[in-house]
Amino acid sequence: MTCDGCVGAVKRSLQKSLSDKLVNVDADWTTKLVDVTVRYPNESEALSNEQLLELLKKCGKECEVV
Repeated sequence: MTCDGCVGAVKRSLQKSLSDKLVNVDADWTTKLVDVTVRYPNESEALSNEQLLELLKKCGKECEVV
């Protein structure tokens, strides 16, 4: 992420993919960090870190778990 537009793209991508399961997205392009809070009504629906990374990659950003 290099600008506020990138932050917006990340947030929109996650909102579209996770809809009502998404509780919060805190993204900061200056630190290049994204903190995602997701609530699943059923544990079996929960995404792994790898699956969440794939959702983020769909918006064209490189990412990794830290």
